[in-house]
Amino acid sequence: LLARWGGEEFVAVFTDTEAAAALTACQHWRAAVQAHDWGSLDTVILNAGTCEYVDVKQFDSSLVEHVVRTNLLASSYCIEAALPLLRKGTAPHLVGVASSVTYLPLPRAEAYGASKAGLRYLFESLRIDLAPEGIEVTVVSPGFVDTPLTAKNDFPMPLSWPVGKAAQHIFAKLKNRPLEIA
Repeated sequence: LLARWGGEEFVAVFTDTEAAAALTACQHWRAAVQAHDWGSLDTVILNAGTCEYVDVKQFDSSLVEHVVRTNLLASSYCIEAALPLLRKGTAPHLVGVASSVTYLPLPRAEAYGASKAGLRYLFESLRIDLAPEGIEVTVVSPGFVDTPLTAKNDFPMPLSWPVGKAAQHIFAKLKNRPLEIA
């Protein structure tokens, strides 16, 4: 990773995406940044995701709750931890990974789509509110990416990209800090 970032220092946090675990991890992450006397962050990329498909014949609200907690609330906890550090950054940039599913509903994806649409709205609203502070916000909206999550899908995934290709595409675009990367 250091080679990709040209020797710049970075912090990567990998955590369980359950809300309580994510909150704890984000608090530890913030403390780690402060303990290293970095004092600030210039870029924060939030990427959390799970997908469970809804059976409308036996609708289960707990399934929707689980997906929303993972995809939307876990990111909001990290935003809470990151904003004070971004505010001290020299070129602050907040990045949230939503999904192209927010453009067009898919069958059985009610929970996933609603959570990612909420994430999109959260980041787009933050873009407006954080602009006066000089914090730029980008929403990433990938299509299907070959991951363990999409490997569970029982339907065709047109235009699916390998993880490496998707990561390279996103990274190349992030340098220009666009409003959105699709």
